[in-house]
Amino acid sequence: SLPDEEVERRLGGRRRTDPPAAPRGQSSGRPRTRTTRGALLRDSSTLVGAALLAVVAFQVLSGAGPGATPGYSTPPGQTGVAVGSLGAGTTLPPLTTLGPIVNPGIHLEATPTPVPVITLPPLKPRARPTPKPTPRPTATTPPSVTVSCGVVSGQQVNCTATVAHIQSGSEVWAMGGAGSVDLGGSGSTSITFTYGSSGTYAVAVTVTGLNGSTTASDTTSVTV
Repeated sequence: SLPDEEVERRLGGRRRTDPPAAPRGQSSGRPRTRTTRGALLRDSSTLVGAALLAVVAFQVLSGAGPGATPGYSTPPGQTGVAVGSLGAGTTLPPLTTLGPIVNPGIHLEATPTPVPVITLPPLKPRARPTPKPTPRPTATTPPSVTVSCGVVSGQQVNCTATVAHIQSGSEVWAMGGAGSVDLGGSGSTSITFTYGSSGTYAVAVTVTGLNGSTTASDTTSVTV
């Protein structure tokens, strides 16, 4: 254990004269001065805090914050809405407001101007182009020819060709024997021909159609 002088020095000059602790459940007989003092300090702090909260609540409810001026309101020209709080003791008569809620300078009307309804005309069906018929090639009528011959006198004969749908001047005569042309001939629908000797001869004529590629021919016989 420490010497008495060391214990006295650590206790600030006081000697250890405290009575022994009382058994559990029994009072030592000394008043609890320290406990009572702490309770008083705690109660005082609670009361001061409650008072401060009450002051702040009053300022908030009355609309006057720290540094605010009672009765002050923002000029309507800045926000377009009258704001602020009433001053102390100020009352308003029934059905009276502080001012217009909407700034008249922004030209808002209570009843908006109706927008005219534009009715579109019904859509007209687009006319479909009439398809043009594909031209068909015109059928060309085939040429036709019929030949007939007769004896003029002696060994001279005259032949005539009856033609249709031919190119003009396309006739070609074949007399079937030697002789001379007296009149007409190829390129003509008739011919006068004199044979060099007596006999029976086959006379033919060939013609060309209008398309230039189809031909027709006919043959007959003559005896001189």
